[in-house]
Amino acid sequence: MLSMIEVEIDRDGRVHPLEPLPYPLQGRADLALLPDPSTPIHRDLEGKDPVG
Repeated sequence: MLSMIEVEIDRDGRVHPLEPLPYPLQGRADLALLPDPSTPIHRDLEGKDPVG
């Protein structure tokens, strides 16, 4: 079964769910990295081609 959860990943690569889970984390996952919310958007885009 596919389900999505929100997690934070620490500098050591450990995964920390932001909400309690009803089951232990086990298995495989696809990961989409989102920008750090504390980083202003203009710093993420600085020097990058706006088209991709």
